[in-house]
Amino acid sequence: MIRKALATGKHVLSEKPIAGNVVDGQELFEWYLGLGERKPVWGVAENFRFLESLAYAAQKVKEIGGLLRTFRLEKYGFVGEDNKYFNTECMCIDRRIAPG
Repeated sequence: MIRKALATGKHVLSEKPIAGNVVDGQELFEWYLGLGERKPVWGVAENFRFLESLAYAAQKVKEIGGLLRTFRLEKYGFVGEDNKYFNTECMCIDRRIAPG
């Protein structure tokens, strides 16, 4: 389905895994890269893809002497606290930038 949608020029946000096995996933990714510069956007629903940009923004705030005064998170979902993904250790942005 991913390949069909991309082949028609549609942007795609797909869930993971992108394929049933690693070989098929790699082949799909290589096919996508071969679509050229004007290919549609393909994103995989993975929150870690945004960590680098958030870390960059945090570093820039520190460079100008800014401090994080507040933080707000709104989460809506049906994941219980006993879920293995809910209990996965978080890679906090502050640990990537701040010493210690």
